[in-house]
Amino acid sequence: MIHQGASLRPSMAWAGAGLHDHQNHVDDYFQQLGQGVLKLLSEPTSLGIAYQVNLRMRPYSGQGPMVANVDVARQYYDTSGRTWERQALVKVRPNAGDQQLGREFIADMQPWIYRRYLMRADITGLAALKRRLLRHASTTVEPNEAGDYLPSIVVAIDELEVLVQFFQLLHGGEEKSLRVSNTLEAIQRLRATGCLSGDEASTLQDCYRQLRRWQHQWQIAAPLPPAERQRCEQVLARTRKTVDLLMERSSVESFEGTVESD
Repeated sequence: MIHQGASLRPSMAWAGAGLHDHQNHVDDYFQQLGQGVLKLLSEPTSLGIAYQVNLRMRPYSGQGPMVANVDVARQYYDTSGRTWERQALVKVRPNAGDQQLGREFIADMQPWIYRRYLMRADITGLAALKRRLLRHASTTVEPNEAGDYLPSIVVAIDELEVLVQFFQLLHGGEEKSLRVSNTLEAIQRLRATGCLSGDEASTLQDCYRQLRRWQHQWQIAAPLPPAERQRCEQVLARTRKTVDLLMERSSVESFEGTVESD
């Protein structure tokens, strides 16, 4: 879901049969096209900018081309991709251009994103992700002097989404039904597969819906009325507590028995 004030994280790629004899010219064309898309999305105007754009998701990050050839992208993820990139790709979906190419690329990436047998690097990466969530869950972001809860809401949404992605990565190798990009649908499927209890799933869904509603209200319309701010504090505390408990309960180390050699 692209919400008000969202930071877009596009990963642009190109492919074309029979173009290899003109590889350099074709690549130059797509780099220029990518620059044009970036300009449309993020160039300042008298009315502001449409979106904040973060290009960190592209292969090789800041060192790579803005628009990667799909074969180069596959090779990069297969040989150099890291756990945080697998986590980010959980939510990837084709959005513009050749939709079929996007769907095929995502399908090709599924075995890499959701590994049935974890390597030591995967265990290390998931453990680091778990530590990050536990640190965040133990930190309370206070509203500013004007009573602005928006920063707290954004942090809580991020924690909840990363928690869900963590469980998807942990169990998605065996449970293919977990390989979805929508957070609410992923929570429902985690419940259906027994990765979350009914109460845990309901809590996460309720908190996520409420936090998103408040986020949009704050960004588009106006701050929360005083009567609703206490309710906001309660939901934020409930979210932090649930994320903390679920991460404490999960055991990355239990996957040591499925580790493959690097």
